[in-house]
Amino acid sequence: MASVVLDVLNASKDFVVLSRCVRVCREWRLFVSDTLGLGPENSLQMQYCALANAFTDALPETMRIMYEKNICTPGLSPLQADLMIREAVQHVVQGLEALLHSKPAVEACITALMHILTKLYVLHIHTGAAARPTTWTLLRVLCAYPADAVQGLNVMCLILRYITVMRDMRPVVRIMDQRDTVVLSAAQLPRAIAVIDAYLATWPSTAVIRPELVAHCAQVRLWIVRGSLLNSEAYVESMVLTL
Repeated sequence: MASVVLDVLNASKDFVVLSRCVRVCREWRLFVSDTLGLGPENSLQMQYCALANAFTDALPETMRIMYEKNICTPGLSPLQADLMIREAVQHVVQGLEALLHSKPAVEACITALMHILTKLYVLHIHTGAAARPTTWTLLRVLCAYPADAVQGLNVMCLILRYITVMRDMRPVVRIMDQRDTVVLSAAQLPRAIAVIDAYLATWPSTAVIRPELVAHCAQVRLWIVRGSLLNSEAYVESMVLTL
């Protein structure tokens, strides 16, 4: 039965789920290893890297199939577009959580989220559709890569883009789910602030930290302190739906 399940997963190219299968038991780990052509002698780290590489390679095409080729379909309603984008965001979040310790996978996920954000802007859909499911996971990247300026800057730039794109949207922003206007819960706020502070504290006192990184961290931290709200300065068309 296990082989049937794993055959289906492999055929679906759901590498996030496959990466989790290696943790189930020795039989599943060996099956996934053999399926990927690694052989049983390879370490779990090698299997993890292989899964991360497969996910990274597949991500652009996955995004194209999931929403990009359909997003401009004539007659597509805002609700349909919103649902497609949310599904794509969820796929990226799952990949980021499962493959957090693979730099190429993290960078591919951040790039995919930037592309999704552009689509939200074009469609005037509230950026919280991407920000609310991803911000907490993005902050985990800072924990996984202490003293890594590139990863830190990537994360801070993306979170700041969520904020600035929201402010730039005019004349109408469609709020498909009112919960999207508050990105982090009250319980998450202290931890989120502590993560940013701890990330900056990992740098030696003699290190030259890129000035834009420090500035971006300060802006994101202030936004979190104020409640991690995503409100538009433009007129807002409220289209609150239960998703």
